[in-house]
Amino acid sequence: MKLLRAALPALSVVLAAGAAQAADEWEFSVSPYVWGPGIVGDGQVPPDGPSADIDITFKDILSHLTGAFMGTAEARYGRFGVLGDAAFVKFTVKPDVELGGTPVINSKVAVSTNATTIAGFGRVYESDRGSIDLLAGARYSDFGLKAGISQPGQPGKTSENEINNWQPMIGIRGDVRSGENWTLAAYGDYAGLGDGNLKTWQAQATASYGFNEHSSLYGGVRVYNLEVRGRKVDSNLTMAGPIFGYRYTF
Repeated sequence: MKLLRAALPALSVVLAAGAAQAADEWEFSVSPYVWGPGIVGDGQVPPDGPSADIDITFKDILSHLTGAFMGTAEARYGRFGVLGDAAFVKFTVKPDVELGGTPVINSKVAVSTNATTIAGFGRVYESDRGSIDLLAGARYSDFGLKAGISQPGQPGKTSENEINNWQPMIGIRGDVRSGENWTLAAYGDYAGLGDGNLKTWQAQATASYGFNEHSSLYGGVRVYNLEVRGRKVDSNLTMAGPIFGYRYTF
């Protein structure tokens, strides 16, 4: 949290620079969305055991999904504001994995991941064609993994671990407007500065179509990476797939 307290003054400088040009009214937006990721990566169960390659398709996740919630909310006043984003996914699958190049005859992986981001932002560039914002805040990550694997002639290996904590986060986003209705946007952030057992980063690129000043639809690609270094599980997983959402501004 010391890093977070150090990052907030830097953001306040950006906000102060734009405050003189702030608008007279607040602007709010809410955006429920659907994200369909697959998962690739590796893990060790336990951390000093053999490495397992993991490749889970979105079709597998969708067939065994037991819970999901995704949404974003934002409040902006002129050149500064705050935003919140929450993405929760829980599922259990029996993926095809390998241990040391040898296929596993039986595997079961239960994953629950909750990433909630709260950040302030300041607009450092704006024109008729686009804008750029800098972000600083924190992300709460709750990652749970239950894994069971077995091979011919060997005893099975099982492990269960859950890691949850707050991490300081920094990020950047920008958009380019094309014509009256289309907007291209990009977003990236990193959470987990300093030492820690959980680090995450994400990137997103979307195109949106605005029907009017209040409503728009968007779609694109989102990538989310998490690196876990725990007592029972050592894992590096990347979740990537299409994202679609609706945004209402008022």
